[in-house]
Amino acid sequence: MGGETSELSDIIKENLFDIAGFAVGMVKNEKIISSDNVKRGDLLIALKSSGPHANGYTLIRKLYENKEISEDIFTKTLEPSYIYVDEILKLNEHSLIRSCANITGGGIKANTMRVISNELSLDIDFSQILLSDVFESLKSSVGFDEAFNVFNMGVGMVIVASERNKNAIFEICSKFSPFVIGKVI
Repeated sequence: MGGETSELSDIIKENLFDIAGFAVGMVKNEKIISSDNVKRGDLLIALKSSGPHANGYTLIRKLYENKEISEDIFTKTLEPSYIYVDEILKLNEHSLIRSCANITGGGIKANTMRVISNELSLDIDFSQILLSDVFESLKSSVGFDEAFNVFNMGVGMVIVASERNKNAIFEICSKFSPFVIGKVI
Protein backbone atom coordinates (compact mmCIF):
# COMPACT_ATOMS: atom_id res chain seq x y z
CA MET A 1 0.00 0.00 0.00
CA GLY A 2 3.00 2.33 0.42
CA GLY A 3 3.14 5.42 2.61
CA GLU A 4 3.09 4.46 6.24
CA THR A 5 2.62 0.73 5.59
CA SER A 6 5.66 -1.18 6.80
CA GLU A 7 7.02 -4.19 4.95
CA LEU A 8 7.86 -6.90 7.45
CA SER A 9 7.82 -10.09 5.41
CA ASP A 10 11.04 -11.35 6.98
CA ILE A 11 9.71 -10.78 10.53
CA ILE A 12 5.95 -11.44 10.44
CA LYS A 13 5.53 -15.17 9.85
CA GLU A 14 2.61 -17.57 10.16
CA ASN A 15 0.62 -17.11 13.39
CA LEU A 16 2.22 -13.71 14.08
CA PHE A 17 0.72 -10.31 13.36
CA ASP A 18 1.54 -6.62 13.40
CA ILE A 19 -0.75 -3.94 14.78
CA ALA A 20 -0.60 -0.43 13.35
CA GLY A 21 -2.75 2.62 13.91
CA PHE A 22 -3.32 6.14 12.69
CA ALA A 23 -5.02 9.33 13.77
CA VAL A 24 -7.19 11.80 11.91
CA GLY A 25 -7.59 15.40 12.93
CA MET A 26 -9.11 18.66 11.84
CA VAL A 27 -7.40 21.93 10.97
CA LYS A 28 -8.73 25.39 10.14
CA ASN A 29 -8.44 26.25 6.44
CA GLU A 30 -6.07 29.15 7.12
CA LYS A 31 -3.67 26.83 8.98
CA ILE A 32 -3.46 24.10 6.33
CA ILE A 33 0.13 23.38 5.37
CA SER A 34 0.01 22.98 1.61
CA SER A 35 2.29 22.86 -1.42
CA ASP A 36 0.17 25.73 -2.78
CA ASN A 37 1.80 28.00 -0.16
CA VAL A 38 5.36 27.39 -1.39
CA LYS A 39 7.07 30.22 -3.30
CA ARG A 40 10.18 30.42 -5.48
CA GLY A 41 13.10 31.46 -3.25
CA ASP A 42 11.78 29.78 -0.09
CA LEU A 43 14.40 28.07 2.05
CA LEU A 44 14.66 24.36 2.81
CA ILE A 45 15.48 24.12 6.51
CA ALA A 46 16.60 20.70 7.75
CA LEU A 47 15.99 19.39 11.24
CA LYS A 48 18.43 16.78 12.48
CA SER A 49 17.24 13.19 12.95
CA SER A 50 18.19 10.90 15.82
CA GLY A 51 19.02 8.12 13.36
CA PRO A 52 17.11 6.23 10.66
CA HIS A 53 13.85 6.85 12.55
CA ALA A 54 11.32 4.34 11.21
CA ASN A 55 12.68 3.60 7.78
CA GLY A 56 15.13 1.22 6.15
CA TYR A 57 15.28 -1.40 8.89
CA THR A 58 14.86 -4.36 6.56
CA LEU A 59 18.03 -3.22 4.78
CA ILE A 60 19.77 -2.40 8.08
CA ARG A 61 19.00 -5.90 9.43
CA LYS A 62 20.38 -7.50 6.25
CA LEU A 63 23.54 -5.38 6.42
CA TYR A 64 24.00 -6.41 10.06
CA GLU A 65 23.35 -10.10 9.35
CA ASN A 66 25.88 -9.96 6.48
CA LYS A 67 28.40 -8.24 8.80
CA GLU A 68 28.47 -5.14 6.57
CA ILE A 69 27.79 -2.91 9.58
CA SER A 70 29.12 -3.39 13.09
CA GLU A 71 27.11 -4.29 16.17
CA ASP A 72 27.86 -0.79 17.52
CA ILE A 73 26.39 0.86 14.40
CA PHE A 74 23.43 -1.55 14.42
CA THR A 75 22.71 -0.66 18.07
CA LYS A 76 22.94 3.07 17.29
CA THR A 77 20.28 2.68 14.56
CA LEU A 78 17.83 1.71 17.30
CA GLU A 79 17.77 5.17 18.90
CA PRO A 80 14.20 6.40 19.42
CA SER A 81 12.91 8.70 16.67
CA TYR A 82 12.79 12.42 17.23
CA ILE A 83 9.23 13.72 17.18
CA TYR A 84 8.83 17.19 15.69
CA VAL A 85 5.09 17.76 16.24
CA ASP A 86 5.32 20.39 19.00
CA GLU A 87 7.73 22.52 17.00
CA ILE A 88 5.78 22.17 13.73
CA LEU A 89 2.54 23.12 15.50
CA LYS A 90 4.22 26.18 17.03
CA LEU A 91 5.66 27.21 13.65
CA ASN A 92 2.24 26.83 12.06
CA GLU A 93 0.55 28.71 14.91
CA HIS A 94 2.82 31.69 14.19
CA SER A 95 2.45 31.32 10.38
CA LEU A 96 6.20 30.71 9.96
CA ILE A 97 5.96 27.63 7.76
CA ARG A 98 4.78 27.19 4.19
CA SER A 99 5.18 23.42 3.91
CA CYS A 100 7.17 20.58 5.47
CA ALA A 101 8.26 17.04 4.75
CA ASN A 102 8.85 14.17 7.15
CA ILE A 103 11.86 12.38 5.65
CA THR A 104 11.04 8.69 5.35
CA GLY A 105 11.32 6.15 2.53
CA GLY A 106 12.44 7.85 -0.66
CA GLY A 107 14.87 10.06 1.23
CA ILE A 108 15.24 13.81 1.26
CA LYS A 109 14.65 14.51 -2.44
CA ALA A 110 11.51 12.41 -2.96
CA ASN A 111 9.85 13.55 0.25
CA THR A 112 10.53 17.26 -0.27
CA MET A 113 9.38 17.12 -3.90
CA ARG A 114 5.97 15.98 -2.61
CA VAL A 115 5.44 19.19 -0.65
CA ILE A 116 5.97 21.70 -3.46
CA SER A 117 3.81 22.37 -6.51
CA ASN A 118 4.64 20.81 -9.89
CA GLU A 119 5.74 24.19 -11.28
CA LEU A 120 8.63 24.41 -8.80
CA SER A 121 11.81 22.47 -8.17
CA LEU A 122 14.45 22.21 -5.47
CA ASP A 123 18.11 23.11 -5.24
CA ILE A 124 19.44 20.85 -2.46
CA ASP A 125 23.05 21.02 -1.28
CA PHE A 126 23.69 17.56 0.17
CA SER A 127 27.19 18.66 1.25
CA GLN A 128 25.54 20.69 4.03
CA ILE A 129 24.51 17.46 5.78
CA LEU A 130 27.06 16.32 8.35
CA LEU A 131 26.77 12.54 8.42
CA SER A 132 26.96 10.74 11.75
CA ASP A 133 28.96 7.52 11.98
CA VAL A 134 25.72 5.58 11.50
CA PHE A 135 24.96 7.22 8.16
CA GLU A 136 28.60 7.12 7.05
CA SER A 137 28.59 3.36 7.68
CA LEU A 138 25.27 2.84 5.87
CA LYS A 139 26.47 4.94 2.93
CA SER A 140 29.72 2.94 2.78
CA SER A 141 27.75 -0.30 2.69
CA VAL A 142 25.14 0.58 0.06
CA GLY A 143 26.57 3.59 -1.81
CA PHE A 144 25.60 7.26 -1.90
CA ASP A 145 22.53 7.01 -4.17
CA GLU A 146 20.96 4.05 -2.37
CA ALA A 147 21.67 5.52 1.08
CA PHE A 148 20.10 8.88 0.17
CA ASN A 149 17.08 7.14 -1.42
CA VAL A 150 16.38 4.78 1.50
CA PHE A 151 17.46 6.64 4.65
CA ASN A 152 16.92 10.15 5.98
CA MET A 153 20.73 10.47 6.25
CA GLY A 154 20.47 12.63 9.36
CA VAL A 155 17.62 14.88 8.23
CA GLY A 156 14.34 13.91 9.87
CA MET A 157 12.23 16.86 8.75
CA VAL A 158 12.53 19.58 6.11
CA ILE A 159 10.68 22.83 6.60
CA VAL A 160 9.89 25.06 3.62
CA ALA A 161 9.68 28.68 4.68
CA SER A 162 10.29 32.25 3.67
CA GLU A 163 13.85 33.43 4.34
CA ARG A 164 12.49 36.18 6.60
CA ASN A 165 11.26 33.47 9.03
CA LYS A 166 14.61 31.64 9.23
CA ASN A 167 15.77 33.05 12.58
CA ALA A 168 12.43 32.39 14.31
CA ILE A 169 12.37 28.83 12.94
CA PHE A 170 15.96 28.23 14.08
CA GLU A 171 15.02 29.44 17.59
CA ILE A 172 11.84 27.35 17.89
CA CYS A 173 13.54 24.24 16.49
CA SER A 174 16.94 24.74 18.17
CA LYS A 175 16.95 21.32 19.86
CA PHE A 176 17.03 19.73 16.36
CA SER A 177 20.08 21.76 15.19
CA PRO A 178 18.37 23.37 12.16
CA PHE A 179 20.39 24.24 9.08
CA VAL A 180 19.65 25.35 5.52
CA ILE A 181 20.08 22.66 2.87
CA GLY A 182 18.68 24.45 -0.13
CA LYS A 183 15.95 26.53 -1.66
CA VAL A 184 12.93 26.34 -3.91
CA ILE A 185 13.61 27.29 -7.54
